[in-house]
Amino acid sequence: MKHASRVLWAAALCAGLGSCSSESASSKPDVGVAEPPDATDSVPADASEAPDAQIEPADVGQVGDAGSGERCGDHRCGSTETAAQCPVDCGVRALCAGEVHTCAALNDDTVRCWGGREGHRMGGAVQLTRPTEVPGLTSVVELSCGAAHTCARTRDGAVFCWGRSGYGEAGRVATEVFVPEQVALPGEASGLASGASHTCAQVSGSEVACWGQGSRGQLGDDSYAPRRLAPTSVRLERGRVVALAAGHHHTCLEHSANATPLMRNLACFGLNDKGQLGVSDTTWRLKRTGVHFTAPAALAAGRVHTCAQQSDSTTNKLFCWGDNGSGQLGIARVTRTLTPREVVGFSPGASLTAGARHTCATDAQGAAWCWGDNRSGQLGTGTTTAEPTPAQVKGLARGPQLVAGWNHTCALLTDSTVRCWGDNSQGQMGSPRAASPQLSPVEPEGL
Repeated sequence: MKHASRVLWAAALCAGLGSCSSESASSKPDVGVAEPPDATDSVPADASEAPDAQIEPADVGQVGDAGSGERCGDHRCGSTETAAQCPVDCGVRALCAGEVHTCAALNDDTVRCWGGREGHRMGGAVQLTRPTEVPGLTSVVELSCGAAHTCARTRDGAVFCWGRSGYGEAGRVATEVFVPEQVALPGEASGLASGASHTCAQVSGSEVACWGQGSRGQLGDDSYAPRRLAPTSVRLERGRVVALAAGHHHTCLEHSANATPLMRNLACFGLNDKGQLGVSDTTWRLKRTGVHFTAPAALAAGRVHTCAQQSDSTTNKLFCWGDNGSGQLGIARVTRTLTPREVVGFSPGASLTAGARHTCATDAQGAAWCWGDNRSGQLGTGTTTAEPTPAQVKGLARGPQLVAGWNHTCALLTDSTVRCWGDNSQGQMGSPRAASPQLSPVEPEGL
């Protein structure tokens, strides 16, 4: 593996769940999975505490002030430049959303994060309401947000993580890891997925390595080990891994059964209390358990539900399974389903993501749709009314890549700009002027 340089900095930031890569939409987990607490399964209390103060830090590491010589094309997104004005420098190429935070990788090779206190930890700031640079990272092509940690994959296949790390999800056990630290993987990474307190990486094509919390079997190492600091291999009997998704405490991967591209299978493991593994029961699984599903094309895992696109030469459908208490499966009048069921009438497109209790996807024409819980406006429909079936996001251009956090959602548009909507109680929108909840898409400031 090529080794990227480690740069120490005095401040720290970022963390989360859900990921979107500039290289491949197939390897992003969505965990959109911001994995915060729930009535049946809570994360440590400090992850859900609302901050009692707000600190608005100055822009970090940006070049000059207005009129100080910032120039588009100088490979530096300055304080007065935006993605719309200068996409070559300020355009966003990767995005992820966590429990209460969001991160973006820009074309100038910087990473910027905003939102709640857990994960970014920027110089003691309680929360960041505007995108703020994470020093020490460069050439990032993919971001993956867990509940309160974040991982970044670089062009040369190195992975760096930071944020809360009580289970080692950021590479070592610590209350939080302030400085992005490289994870010692057994090969070059080509994809990432982060759950509440665990992370998995696709390594060297045919292998997956996971680390962090393993008490529900979500690491796929045939144990309920409380935590793993070193990445542990999840070996398949045959085939090549082509996609990963991590939910709160479960993990799913898509692998090819043989050399035929459309001969693909799903395998899930970990917590299964709501049927999120899709194997006809609610028994937890240590082993890589095959889901009865053919030709999957995209994966997304929420807190306790999972969705997959089925696409081949004759079929293009979306299936979901697990908990449906908030309508997150897109199937009306069902509280849960233990096996994949079709989201009837919806023809999926290129993007699929899952939050805590909501799901979003683009359709075949590139329009964005969301369904499920909407108490924080995370569906982008202009209301806070839950939707048991797909409802179109209002005011969003076609063709976005979507990432879902716990109760907020963001979109990376085709012009390399970002829009977010939903819960903004801890600055998840990246704009101090945004409402909370923010019921329609708004652009973060400073990108």
